[in-house]
Amino acid sequence: MAEGRVLFVGRHPGALAWAARRGIVAEPVAHLDPAEVGPGDRVVGTLPVHVAAAIVARGARYTHLVLDLPADARGRDLDPDEMERFGARLEDFAVVPATTPRTEPDDAAENGRAGRGRLGAGLATLGGVFLLGAAALVTSWFASALEALAGALWPQGLEIPPEAGFGEALGLRAVDLVTPRLDAASGAHAADALLALVFLVITYLGLFVLGRRVLRTRIGVSLASARRARRAVVMALSALPPPSLDRLATTAGARLDAVCAVDDAAPWGRFAWQQNLRALRHHLVGGRTVRVEVLVSRESAPQLDAFAALAGRLAAETGARLEIRQAGAPLDFADYQDVEAAVASAIAQLAKDGFAFGDICIDTTAGTKVVSIASAVITMNKDLEFSYVTEQGRVWLFDARLPIAWRGE
Repeated sequence: MAEGRVLFVGRHPGALAWAARRGIVAEPVAHLDPAEVGPGDRVVGTLPVHVAAAIVARGARYTHLVLDLPADARGRDLDPDEMERFGARLEDFAVVPATTPRTEPDDAAENGRAGRGRLGAGLATLGGVFLLGAAALVTSWFASALEALAGALWPQGLEIPPEAGFGEALGLRAVDLVTPRLDAASGAHAADALLALVFLVITYLGLFVLGRRVLRTRIGVSLASARRARRAVVMALSALPPPSLDRLATTAGARLDAVCAVDDAAPWGRFAWQQNLRALRHHLVGGRTVRVEVLVSRESAPQLDAFAALAGRLAAETGARLEIRQAGAPLDFADYQDVEAAVASAIAQLAKDGFAFGDICIDTTAGTKVVSIASAVITMNKDLEFSYVTEQGRVWLFDARLPIAWRGE
């Protein structure tokens, strides 16, 4: 695409007519790939935030078509007069992501990071155990040294005659305290107690530093497009309400990308299983069989065959094949312990069947929030990634680890 072009992204005739009325000279584009723009280009439209950010990142200028729409005007085409009435105007925006995704260059780097994470976590654990044990021993040593020192300084003890009054007792105690026995034995015990105190301070300082400066959670984030496809996926399946289930028949003959698209106007509308299909789409590689372990609830268990038929038909167009299995008995998706145990059992079954952890991806999108949390937590400090699909259909892969990491890194 030539540098310096002005592109108007949109499919609505009213918006194009409004732009022409305003004297905006631009090339109409129904769909824009951010990779096609460059420095000097100007893009006009109502694009999603992440697409606008990608355009700005490539050095192009993004101009947003702003409309102050009331609720009853949303979801329908507007003519130029209506757009004027709703305050249509163009405003430039510099859109940048709050955080920059970190991509992994290759599996070698990924495995190296995983090894360093395991080594760091192991060293931290060993260091903590050593320091706790040392603290117990040094505390006992210090107490014994103090007891021996007191015995050497006051061999007769600090006994006070029972018949002594308060004033007399206080005087006797003061005299005894200020007249300890100072000799070689008491000096040796004093040196021993001082040495124990030094080690005690060092040990507890080490525990303090370990607790405050290491063992913080670090989660690495990467775009799905930067990672290789996995040979096995563990995911949950939510139940579809009857209207959505009935509309699945309208997907007959539709392609995978069309069914996965975020399009409210599609005959099938939006339905929960789209997120499952979007997650699986990343792993569909021609000629490969992808194993899918599906966690089901009591409500979604009877619908598993329908999901398997839909997913299998759509996967076939890529040349891949899905081997979909139910992972254990139906679950209560609100029971954390049961969900965590089911995910662990599915992973163990895959490992038993010859899949390495690096071959498995745990999808956390479908099901309840409890399912998402349990599925993500179980991947911590393992060579397991978990995925999440956004409402816009983008797949994110996460690698959660708990390595030694100094604060601020």
